[in-house]
Amino acid sequence: MAKKLEEGDEERKRYLEALENGYRFNGYVNFDQERATKPIAKHLELDEKGFIDLMIKYLRSGGRLDRVDESRPDWKHWRFHFDLWPELAAKELYVETRFVDAPVLDNREIIVVSVHPPEDVTWSRWNK
Repeated sequence: MAKKLEEGDEERKRYLEALENGYRFNGYVNFDQERATKPIAKHLELDEKGFIDLMIKYLRSGGRLDRVDESRPDWKHWRFHFDLWPELAAKELYVETRFVDAPVLDNREIIVVSVHPPEDVTWSRWNK
């Protein structure tokens, strides 16, 4: 089940704070190399910092952030994952993240685990 985290929601605020902290300092936002960093570089021509900036702008402009109960057997050790759908050059993306929430900002972490067009985990429709 998904919960849309609306503007003013404390969890959304903590997520955005962690993201902004990750833009300024290394180690707060981390990327799965195969399913996030390589596709971001190849298909979007962005580095990790540029992608973090895209996510920040998306959320600051009211972009959708959903907390989704994790139901996939291989990922059940996480209670939730967090989904975003930013656009870049009129192309919608699906971004799956994990959020290690903590009361103290320095203990929070966002892990970008997957980036791809919605419904196309192989990027096949963009590989033309």
